[in-house]
Amino acid sequence: MLLYPLFLPNLLVTLLGIASVAGTSPSKQKHARQEELHNWKRQMHKIKKPKHRQLRDKVKHRQLRDKMKHRQLCDEMKHRQLRDKMKHRQLRDKMKHRQLCDEMKHRQLRDKMKHRQLRDKMKHRQRQLRDCRDHV
Repeated sequence: MLLYPLFLPNLLVTLLGIASVAGTSPSKQKHARQEELHNWKRQMHKIKKPKHRQLRDKVKHRQLRDKMKHRQLCDEMKHRQLRDKMKHRQLRDKMKHRQLCDEMKHRQLRDKMKHRQLRDKMKHRQRQLRDCRDHV
C-alpha cells in the first residue's frame, strides 16, 4: 500500500520524460537516458532506513528494485551504443561499397573507351592498307 504513492509519481515522471524525448534526435535521447540514470542514483542515496522492521524491508526491497532498474537502464544504454556503432559501421561499409562500385564503373568506362580507340585505330590502319593496295 505504501509502495504506490511513492512509486507512481516517479513512474509518471519517468514516462513523461521518455514521452517528451521520443520524437527527438538520438543525442537528445541519450542525454535524457543519462539524466534518468542520474535521477535514479540520487533517489537511491536519499532514502533513509527506517527503524521499524516491516518498513525497513520495504525500503530494502525498493532499493533492490531501484538497483535493478539502474542495471536495466545501463544495459539498455550499452545496447543502444552498440547498435548505433553497428549502424555507423553499416553506413560506412555501404559508402565504401558505393565508392568501389563507382570506381569499377569508371574503370569499365575507361576500358571501353580504350577499346573503342584501339578498334578505331585498327579500322583506320585497315583503310590505309586498303588504300595503299589500291594505289599500287
